Amino acid sequence: MITDQHIEEFVKQAHRVGEAGLTVCSSGNLSWRIGDEALVSGTGSWVPTLQKEKVSHCVVASGEVLNGVKPSMESGFHLGVLRTRPDVNVVLHFQSPYATAVSCMKEKPENFNVTAEVPCHVGREIPVIPYLRPGSPELAKAVVEAMRKHNSVLLTNHGQVVCGKDFDQAFERAMFFEMACRIIIQSGGDYSVLTTREIEDLDIYVLGKKTKEVSPRSVDCHASCFSLKSAHNQHHSMNKKVYLAADFGGGSGRVIAGWLENGRLVMEEVHRFGNRQVRLGEYLHWDFPALFEDMKQGMKLAAAKGYAVQSIGIDTWGVDFGLLDRDGCLLGNPVCYRDHHTQGVPEQVGR
Repeated sequence: MITDQHIEEFVKQAHRVGEAGLTVCSSGNLSWRIGDEALVSGTGSWVPTLQKEKVSHCVVASGEVLNGVKPSMESGFHLGVLRTRPDVNVVLHFQSPYATAVSCMKEKPENFNVTAEVPCHVGREIPVIPYLRPGSPELAKAVVEAMRKHNSVLLTNHGQVVCGKDFDQAFERAMFFEMACRIIIQSGGDYSVLTTREIEDLDIYVLGKKTKEVSPRSVDCHASCFSLKSAHNQHHSMNKKVYLAADFGGGSGRVIAGWLENGRLVMEEVHRFGNRQVRLGEYLHWDFPALFEDMKQGMKLAAAKGYAVQSIGIDTWGVDFGLLDRDGCLLGNPVCYRDHHTQGVPEQVGR
């Protein structure tokens, strides 16, 4: 259920994008998923000075406009990314100075990993989409396809698109994308990029991920020792004692394995899945059976890695409930707090 507070927050975040210089005048557009619906900046609107009456309220699945405000001409890829990426809630299309300049270069960079922030936040690979007319179905299809497995894309002679789980993540990716392009241009093309091994090192020590085994053949002793250590650690993942955490968010969930290594907490995302609500009759429900199966799938994947699971913790929203029978079986899918039946309740409680 989208409220006036949601619209006010959306406008605030749009102004933040403009103040950072990521968009000017009518360039760029923004979207935010809230349950089964989304807010999208309206067609012809100026993101830096976006007004409430220029915000479109749409249904994500169908694109149906609910408030009479026509969404941005790029709403095709905004809603398309939200449909195909349950882990994504915010999509930002922007035209920052340096990144847009790079999009217009005849010989575009193949590697943007000039600093650690790029592979860690923007993405170690940034697809470059050839020029397609703005607002065209062809462009929407190309962006959606490229962002199935990437969080940032460059649009030739056009701009950039990033996505994120929330406004902060999308904003961070856009800012670091622009920073990388500024470095590339101001260096006059004479710049270096991080090696694959250096990026894998960041995966472990900055992002806390486990990386795949690398070849022991290397150019120096340090890299060689690192490779052998990585292989040794993978070999001994069998029977490693880990603790699983199942985290259920409003739009997605994940199962994480954690353990202590030399006094340091190490975490690995074992399984990520979408959390889609379903409409049964006139009410919106949580798809409890699907969530339960996804949690079990995460446990199976942890077991397949050879981990010895010591315990399982569950973190989820505590605002809804399900009724159980005398045998402890769920009588029906819990109704989601985002359903229309909660509309106006906070105001009534506050009276």
